[in-house]
Amino acid sequence: MIIVKYAYDSIFAILIYIVEQNSNSNRLHALDGLRGIAILLVFLSHSNAAIINRTTLLGSYFFDSGVIGVSLLFILSGFLMAYLYPEPISKLSFIQKRYTRIFPLFLTISSFLFIVRFLSLSKWYISLFLLLCMALLIHYFWVYVCKRLSVKEKKVLFYLFLVFQIIVGIYYFWVMQHGADYYYNQLPFLQKSFLNWSVNATLVLPIGKYVEMLDPVYWSLAAEILFYLLYPFICVPIISYMSTRSRKSKIVLLLCLLPFFASIQLLSLHILNVNLLRFQLFYYFITGMSLGYIYRNNPNLIHSLNKPFVGILRFFPVLLFLVSIYLIHVLIQLFPNLTVWIQIVFAIPFTYLLGNSLTESSMLSRIFRSKVLVFIGTISYSIYLSHMFILEQMINITKQPNSQLTTIIYILFTFVVTILLSCVLYYFLEKPYFTKRDKKIVEENSLKAKMNVPILFGSITLLILLVTFIVYQSDVSFFTLKEPLSPQTNNNKTVSLLSNPKTSLTFQAKHNNLGVLIFNLSHSSIPNKKFIPQVVELQMKEIHEATWYTTSDYTINHASDQLPDTFGFPLIQNAMGKTYTVTIKDKVPTSTEYVTLDNNNAGVYFVDKKQLITNPKNFFYFMENKFFVVASNLQAQYIVITLFPFLVFSMFLLTTRKKYQNLRTT
Repeated sequence: MIIVKYAYDSIFAILIYIVEQNSNSNRLHALDGLRGIAILLVFLSHSNAAIINRTTLLGSYFFDSGVIGVSLLFILSGFLMAYLYPEPISKLSFIQKRYTRIFPLFLTISSFLFIVRFLSLSKWYISLFLLLCMALLIHYFWVYVCKRLSVKEKKVLFYLFLVFQIIVGIYYFWVMQHGADYYYNQLPFLQKSFLNWSVNATLVLPIGKYVEMLDPVYWSLAAEILFYLLYPFICVPIISYMSTRSRKSKIVLLLCLLPFFASIQLLSLHILNVNLLRFQLFYYFITGMSLGYIYRNNPNLIHSLNKPFVGILRFFPVLLFLVSIYLIHVLIQLFPNLTVWIQIVFAIPFTYLLGNSLTESSMLSRIFRSKVLVFIGTISYSIYLSHMFILEQMINITKQPNSQLTTIIYILFTFVVTILLSCVLYYFLEKPYFTKRDKKIVEENSLKAKMNVPILFGSITLLILLVTFIVYQSDVSFFTLKEPLSPQTNNNKTVSLLSNPKTSLTFQAKHNNLGVLIFNLSHSSIPNKKFIPQVVELQMKEIHEATWYTTSDYTINHASDQLPDTFGFPLIQNAMGKTYTVTIKDKVPTSTEYVTLDNNNAGVYFVDKKQLITNPKNFFYFMENKFFVVASNLQAQYIVITLFPFLVFSMFLLTTRKKYQNLRTT
């Protein structure tokens, strides 16, 4: 009865809160409505309904637009940061405020999911009761302990968590320097469990590939946290500097950042698990910040966006919004190799449409300001963190709907349950953040450039070029040589394990100290089937030996999981000239996941560092080989080419710096 009473009070409090919001003319209600649409797209994309064919354009439009929903949320975050906090007085205080907004609810949900998996709780009502108890406990801790702390004590609490986050990140990075089979998988159960929880709870998941996400949505929260960390230190100085430049310079910078983020995304594929952040979507933060800056300083310019749309044309922005979502799916299906570019470019029309919705008289604004969408948008963060748990429980209860009618009923009922639970979570863990806050939430817009931005741009460019060299000179470490495997069998083309569950590769080692094999493995899913995990086995032995030299298993627990590119084993010192066999096998025949292997495979050999350093001639040829490897790599060439516009713009800012400084002085 207590839980029912709290649920009723929570829903009632939310409704009152919505009414109060709608009575406040200072609040941009259209943003809440757009947030509501974004979370609906995310929810539908995660609804695991086998009857839905997501490969059709109509099916993908409604049930595969989760990335679009996240992209809209990124635009909103960028807009609000530039609009509300153009130049935070204290960088750490700004980060503390964002952490306070994000982590109370997130820590509760992530800890709850960890406990459910740790204890293997299978009963939905036990899990739900546990979640409500944890929410109630954290609510009282926050309201009656944290809220009553002094400002200094709150800062200490924030610093402790920040230090804990840094320690977990450093430790996880150290763990990643060791092979999973020889370190991570050998950790004691409790130590390994604590590592899994702490890595998820602190959102340092991009540092490594060993720890699985407790919830697939965590990647976007890690990206959001990275944006908040970069905003006061990098984004604000750049905005401050560019605010006094010409409009042409600002437009050129925005255009240069299009290929810039495409190159960063490609580079991130080879750095730990950093590609988890999907850097191409960071361009949505940029366009959102640009819109926020313009709306804060020249709102009339934003309001003028709706002037052409009068009469029957007032429906055009609504049509453009719907068509933009549809067009993304069409273009990605036609040009799958250009997915990153398509996602980046569409930040521009979506940001334009957000600007149009900021005018209350626009049709798009009227739709976004509907009370239903505003209500969903208000509790969207709670929906975002809880919907996967509800969907999983509903699938277990309903045993997967198998008709269109039952699927529709299942989705509607699941969404209603998610709304009810999210109302409770919002009341307990989000609403305390909005109560008794400082009334002055908008900082003064002094826009003082405190950083040499042209030098910053140049440093970023040089850093990316250096990282490109480090990444592409070897997949393992600097003191290694990489050679193609040169397979001796007919398996020298792309092989799908769907039709051939076991494939073999035979090669001859070209050097001593063979320690790593690099495979270009990817995994795909059989469409329109309920997900069943897969286990991929890799084995290696000398061709005439009876026993395998080493064996490793890799589990695919989620459809989004990626297989490792490196297969490590104890160093083979006298490998030169010997022939080895490698087998790759799908161990679960009934799985919906299967592996594909192409011919871009290589062996990695470790060089003798002392001998290399003491012999200048060998060292020179070694470095020459490194530069040749990088220069001949097509991906490295692509990164340099896409980075070139940003480099040219950086040089332009650097050469006109004195002129700019004189103009400011005048």
